[in-house]
Amino acid sequence: MAELRLSGTALLSLLQWSDSLFPSGAFSHSFALESAVGEKKVRNGLDLSEWIRAKLTHQIFPCDLVFFRKSYEAGESGDIEGLLKIDAAAHAMRLTREIREGAGMISTRMLQTGAALYPNPFLASCLSLSSKGQLKGDPAVVFAIVALGAKIVLEAASLAYLYLFVSGQVSASLRLLAIGQQEGQHIIHNLLEWAEKSEAINRAMHEPTGEPQSFMPASEIASMQHEISRVRLFQS
Repeated sequence: MAELRLSGTALLSLLQWSDSLFPSGAFSHSFALESAVGEKKVRNGLDLSEWIRAKLTHQIFPCDLVFFRKSYEAGESGDIEGLLKIDAAAHAMRLTREIREGAGMISTRMLQTGAALYPNPFLASCLSLSSKGQLKGDPAVVFAIVALGAKIVLEAASLAYLYLFVSGQVSASLRLLAIGQQEGQHIIHNLLEWAEKSEAINRAMHEPTGEPQSFMPASEIASMQHEISRVRLFQS
C-alpha cells in the first residue's frame, strides 16, 4: 500500500476511534466467535488466528472494504441516494438477524458520535435518515462517511477499519479462551502485518468495477446458533 500522509488532527481522530473508550458498543459483540468457541471450532490462539484470517479473506477484504470504498466515494460526491443503495446492499449481505441488528446498533452509535464530532451537512442528512429508518446502518458504510467527515484519506481509514475488526475479535477472545494479553497482541501484530501486504486490500480500494462478495458459511452458521443460545456473554 502507498505511503500514507495524515495531518496531526486526522491521526488523532483515527486514534480516538480506535480506542476502547469510543462509545460504539462493539465490545459487547463477538460476531459469531462465541459460538465458534462453544462448538470447539476455535480452541486456542492458533485456531483464533486462522478464524480471523479466514474472515478477513472471505468477508472483510472482498465485502466490507468494497462497501467502505463505495460509501466513501458516495460521500465525496454528496450522493445521498447512492449511499442509501450501498447501505441497503450491505445490510442485505449480513445474512443472520443478530449480525444485522448488532451491526445496526454499532453503526447508529458511531454515526451519532461522528456527526457530533465532525458536523457537516452530509453527516447531518445521514443521521436524519438513520433516525427515520431509511439508512439501515452498516459499520463499513458509516465508518467510511465519518472518516470522510474527519478528513481522513481513504486508505488510512480502511486500515483503521481493518484494525478495529481484528482487535475486536481478539478482545472478545480474551473473555472466551485461555489466551493472555501478550499472546493476543502477537496475534494482532501478525495478522495486521499479513493483511497490510495482501493484494486483496489494494483490489478492494482501487478496482472501481469490483462488486462486494462474501462467503464464510462457518461464521454464518455459528451466528445462527448464537441467536438461539440460552446462555451467552455477547449480544452477537
